Amino acid sequence: MNYTYRYFYCLCAMLLLFACKKSDQAAAPAPDTMSSNQVYPLPTAMWMQPAGSQPYFSSGFVGDPMPFYDNGTYHVFYLHDGDWTGYGYHPIHTFETNDFSGYRYNGRVMPFGAADQPDTKIGTGSVIKAGDKYYMYYTYSDEGNWAFGKSRECIMYATSTDLKTWTKHYGYTIYSPEGFSDLYNFRDPAVIYSRETNEYLMLVASRLDNKAVIAKFTTTDPAANNWSYKGLFYTADADNYVMMECPDVFRLGDYWYLVFSENGDHPMVHYRYSRSMNGPWIRPANDVLDGEYFYAGKTAGNEKERFLAGWTPRNADNNDNGSRLWGGNLVSHQLTQNSDGTLNIKAPAGIEKKFTSPVKLNSVFRDATVQQDQQGISFNATTNPSYIVFNQLRGKRMITATIAGVAAGAQFGVAFGMDRSFQQGNRYLVGFDEATDHITSTYMNAGWPRANAAINYMITPGKEYQLKLIIDGSVCTMYINDQAALTSRIYSLPNNYWGFYAANGNVQLKNLQVYQMNN
Repeated sequence: MNYTYRYFYCLCAMLLLFACKKSDQAAAPAPDTMSSNQVYPLPTAMWMQPAGSQPYFSSGFVGDPMPFYDNGTYHVFYLHDGDWTGYGYHPIHTFETNDFSGYRYNGRVMPFGAADQPDTKIGTGSVIKAGDKYYMYYTYSDEGNWAFGKSRECIMYATSTDLKTWTKHYGYTIYSPEGFSDLYNFRDPAVIYSRETNEYLMLVASRLDNKAVIAKFTTTDPAANNWSYKGLFYTADADNYVMMECPDVFRLGDYWYLVFSENGDHPMVHYRYSRSMNGPWIRPANDVLDGEYFYAGKTAGNEKERFLAGWTPRNADNNDNGSRLWGGNLVSHQLTQNSDGTLNIKAPAGIEKKFTSPVKLNSVFRDATVQQDQQGISFNATTNPSYIVFNQLRGKRMITATIAGVAAGAQFGVAFGMDRSFQQGNRYLVGFDEATDHITSTYMNAGWPRANAAINYMITPGKEYQLKLIIDGSVCTMYINDQAALTSRIYSLPNNYWGFYAANGNVQLKNLQVYQMNN
């Protein structure tokens, strides 16, 4: 993936490192792993010491995930944003999980190269097992390649027998093929084994003839170092994407799926599906998997389940009005399949099982047009907006509700971060618009809207919709009917009032419940 960094963040990282070394005696290194019940985890900030290596401080953020399933465990390798030394970035760290409801943080498993080695700047890749070895193919960036007519971004690999200790193989590099005049963009290798052809397939994101493409390479043996270019796997002629980053291909049931992340004005994760790995690839009517605050999604799974792991950006100055920054929290969804091959997105089943303790819900204010009784909450918003406000949200929470009786043209949704009367201050809205069939995540800054993320979702008047919101800190994902998801970064959410609103039509809310996470 392509990255832009600012001096400010380098300085912050170095100051943090020096702050942790105030005395001549460094803090004692922490254990090799750290368990966490975070729904949307960050690296645990602590001193860690790999065997035979110097201790390091693990503070940082989650970049592009590279999930890999092996013997009942999901190993979520990722680009770690936070280790700044002045010459390199993005060592590869890892989380482990069994069901994406809790994580074990293992810290760094592969550092970026030394100053005299080519892989000081590491980019996205993937892991595969071949024989008794694991292979990690990853991107590295070296401007020195231009002097030899080679692509700046290229592919190398490392091997391991335990997924913890990796040996880099500097003697073999994959460059962009002849005829690719764009020597800047060639990254994000994804490797799978094809039973149909008895060979290994590598997909690489690139550009050809001013268009985003995914190049195809094959080999029968990764140890032979003889990957061969086999043409284009997929092109984006009609879509005119800048890049189709972080490609991923997998089979689920009778269909093949291609997942990639659009690098452009609206960074989102897209998918295509086909009966054959060779296409033709179908673009579904709704081809996005979450909105603009979920990126670099890649999948892992077994024959029974498939999960999609990505990251949600953080904002500058930890502010709802701040610009979007690279790296943030790990966010994962579970994918399910419809009979026609299209995909649904739902919360991982393991997460839902952890939210079983009800939290008492107290309304602190409701508009005169809102009626609340044992049957639910009714919003009479044909003339003026209606709203109800509840007590502050604290800690990890799951909110569930049924939306019913949506009138034609109505707008409705959830509001966070406002005062208890819904009258003063800024607020953050995650809302539905029946007229446009959109679900949008919008920050209202002194009355001025800033749309941060959106997905298409058809809303039919009178139909019921099941909502599920999973909240952990400033990250909130709304799931709709276990079909679609919209993730938001909401800094004003924790410890603030929240509620529901409606406008331009009547809406009913039923079965509203709030649950806290069990320890």
